[in-house]
Amino acid sequence: MTRQNRLLLLCLLALGPLSAAGKQLWLIGGGEPVCSSEEPEFCIPAKRAQAQAYFARIQALHEKQFRFSQQARKQLASIQAWAGDAARTDSTIKQLDALAANNSGKTFAAHDWHALLEPLALGDEPLGLVDDIFQVRALRRDGSTQEYQTFLDGSADYVQATFRDFVASAAAGPQRKDKSGKPRLVILTASSNDAFEYVSYYLSLFEAAGAEALWLPLEPALIRATDCARLDDLRFEWNGVHSRAANHPEWAKAQGDFCEHPEKMRSLVDSADGFFVNGGDQS
Repeated sequence: MTRQNRLLLLCLLALGPLSAAGKQLWLIGGGEPVCSSEEPEFCIPAKRAQAQAYFARIQALHEKQFRFSQQARKQLASIQAWAGDAARTDSTIKQLDALAANNSGKTFAAHDWHALLEPLALGDEPLGLVDDIFQVRALRRDGSTQEYQTFLDGSADYVQATFRDFVASAAAGPQRKDKSGKPRLVILTASSNDAFEYVSYYLSLFEAAGAEALWLPLEPALIRATDCARLDDLRFEWNGVHSRAANHPEWAKAQGDFCEHPEKMRSLVDSADGFFVNGGDQS
């Protein structure tokens, strides 16, 4: 789902007594046009070159990448009736095999990948599964994962003001515990189908707006986990997303740590001056 189609829900909850005067709720609908590596068309012309240079310097992700592989093919084939029924699944696997034979070793950007798959006429869920399994983790030079990033200064003035004003409201909250530094904003991405995909995007956005931004990795898989080693399996079971830990190992590791030490989640929530809850696929 593209950034402009996601509903942003800004939820500022002052901690402390549950009184109406201690809370604010911000709602921004429609998706603000934030200058980002994913959608550079939202960077204002005067800052576009600066934004491009910044994204290049930090090696930001611009677009997902995909590649056929035997390992991914085996993973997909192990899932029963994923394309709708057994016959449709078998037929689609054969079509994918033919595409793979003609495109061995090629890496595709998202637009080209989906154009290649268009003749398969897959529905949203089967296509999402194929995307997940054949996605290739994009790497920075140091071996870490490339992620979507924002450049708030390159956004339109009203967009900058929206996020800076929100952070300023968190800083001015009557229940704020420590007013000496930046307000602490806790980010939740559980509303996205893939809770890892936009973590860096939102962290960079709110850090640029003046907050100390931290991620709280809540999602259905974490809530239901009795065995933290099964988080990736539970993500597929409850969210229908596959291979997320392989594509976002840093965020998967961070979530696993919270799973093993749930007291850290309570501590993070208790320390927050405000919360951001993103909109998205499950809103």
